[in-house]
Amino acid sequence: MRFWTIQPLGVWRQMESGVAVRVDPEHPKYGGKRPWQYDWLAEALRRNRSGFDGGWPWWLSCKKPDVDRLVSSKLPGGREQAMIELELPQDRYATFPLWVWETIYCGQFVAFARETFDEWYRERRAAIPESEGGPLPEPWRTQLESSWELLFDQGIERRCWYRDAELPDEGDELHVLMRDASDEMAALTQELRASDTVEVTRFDALG
Repeated sequence: MRFWTIQPLGVWRQMESGVAVRVDPEHPKYGGKRPWQYDWLAEALRRNRSGFDGGWPWWLSCKKPDVDRLVSSKLPGGREQAMIELELPQDRYATFPLWVWETIYCGQFVAFARETFDEWYRERRAAIPESEGGPLPEPWRTQLESSWELLFDQGIERRCWYRDAELPDEGDELHVLMRDASDEMAALTQELRASDTVEVTRFDALG
């Protein structure tokens, strides 16, 4: 399947030298932080996809980016950039609707239907006073994290019901998540390899 990724030119030069380039979680750009969401994702991919071994994945685009727009953007890694087009075998990528990852990233419950979603939050709020902070108690924590495994459900809809649902009040923790839900697809791979490359387009972005 065909994918694209925008990377600093230095990443392409590593690939060109024959290195299978992996994400470095200790890279200075992460500011010494390891968001729990990315550690969870790496481990979930390891459990569910044979082509992933527990390292942080690269994010890929499922549609060709518009380089003409990118040249006027300030991108990570400096001015010299590369759009790398890849052809990947099925065992080395994972795809899913982006709205599912957005929900997980926000630490919220994933549901394929409004009724399931509303029921879980209604029961959780009845059981746990809003004033209580800290980690969710059981069984709510297990239920929440189990819902995230739907990221790997092959029957998942690209367009989430969030897009057509009535939004909760602005003060509700779910308001922004539902209002801004994406209807795009996301893709991931463990390594960037020159042998997978179809074409490389070098360009200069804002420094």
